[in-house]
Amino acid sequence: MTTTRRMQMIGTRMTMPSSSSSSSPVSPLLFFGIGRGGGSVAINNDDEDYGTTTPPPKSPTTIFGSLKKWWKGKPKDKPEVPNEFIKIHPTAEQTNGIDPFFVRVCAQVAADVYHKEPRDISQFDDLALIPIEGTVLKEPPKAVIYDSNAPFTVTNPPFVAVVAGDKLILGWRGSQSVMDKIIRDPSLYMGSSSCWKNVAKVVKVHAGSLAEVENSLVVHEAELLKIIDDNKIKEILLTGHSLGAAIAQVAQLWFQGTMDEEIDPTPNKWKKLAKEGLTVKCMTFEGMSTTVYAKSDDKELNQKGIDFINKCGANMCTTAFSVDIVPMCFGHFPDFVMDFIKNVVDTLPNKAGNFIEHKGEVWALGIVKRLIDNKLHDFENTYFPILRKYQHIGKVLHYASPNAEPKVYIDNKNGILVDKEGNKPSLPEMSEIKYEPNKKDPIAAMMWNHGFITCGPGLAFYRVKNIPFDPYPSK
Repeated sequence: MTTTRRMQMIGTRMTMPSSSSSSSPVSPLLFFGIGRGGGSVAINNDDEDYGTTTPPPKSPTTIFGSLKKWWKGKPKDKPEVPNEFIKIHPTAEQTNGIDPFFVRVCAQVAADVYHKEPRDISQFDDLALIPIEGTVLKEPPKAVIYDSNAPFTVTNPPFVAVVAGDKLILGWRGSQSVMDKIIRDPSLYMGSSSCWKNVAKVVKVHAGSLAEVENSLVVHEAELLKIIDDNKIKEILLTGHSLGAAIAQVAQLWFQGTMDEEIDPTPNKWKKLAKEGLTVKCMTFEGMSTTVYAKSDDKELNQKGIDFINKCGANMCTTAFSVDIVPMCFGHFPDFVMDFIKNVVDTLPNKAGNFIEHKGEVWALGIVKRLIDNKLHDFENTYFPILRKYQHIGKVLHYASPNAEPKVYIDNKNGILVDKEGNKPSLPEMSEIKYEPNKKDPIAAMMWNHGFITCGPGLAFYRVKNIPFDPYPSK
């Protein structure tokens, strides 16, 4: 883990209280860069992410910027990390019907969209390196849309569309900018879409992710419909890593609501495509939970909402590698993620270097300790109950290590998820995955766990060259 990123994980996050109103407590996620995306945990971003034509503004001199410079110190040569892959690929049954080859293609797209330079469609030219011999593809996957969202790249993650045979892969980038890390990622605001308006009262999603879905699909809807027609697309695959995964998961609800006559009988082009056989599935990597079932007093409405959630979940799968904390956000924050934070607090005193670094570290540590000692400003009675309502509604594919067999879990703490026959699944609960402390550097370990699945290259075919990936810190 680079010292720059360690400071980003601590110092930068602590600028939040000064810009927030005094009546609004700051999420404890901010202090360690843990949030909806957290994609930066596998990526070294010494410079912020700006639009293709907009130069980064000069940051004002602050105590945090100064501490960051002190912390960084002299640059050190980092050893090149050898490629390491997931040894056992998941089956289609484990991923709710997604072919293992296309799981890997999705992983590659989710990694490629992190490219910082060039920020245009050419960054996906290396998709041509994907071996297609023995697959259903006659030619390599090809990017057909790339939207950097410039000049709003610092606030809106890029979006890409890739044609792979008769499949159209839609992907969103994970966290890179400050806006991703300290504002949108930890936001707990929930929202609903008119796409599922008949059950909007009981089906909520992470509103930051929903806003990005609405933006991408409204802006590019006409072009996407033309691509589907021109390429005889039979299936849409939604993907992304971290923050991008969260956006893709919410997009599954957008498509289901848009294409489902039981939710809204109003005719549209997407319903017509659904009748013609177009399907939509979601394969994401290390994303947080984004869906909330908000039970009402209307039993009939509740059942409609549960049915809608299960229709969506039947076509969704996300990975959870080792003890990565991001898939445990938000639904398992009060236990799993708090164990990680306590692990960080316990190990920080052993990592002080020079005097200034030591002072900065002790100062940061003191704030976090006080938050924990004071029960996180009563978060246990305010925010924690809300966090617990978030859940993964599809399958959770867990890898204990690169060599381990994948194991499927389900996040069914409220008991609303059922299988195709309407029975409660026999899969183990996601809560059975326990956090294992790292005594040497838990933040670096978390970064490695979070990024490995797509940047290791993990399930992807190759490592993206301009995305640094640090070695795993030994315990």
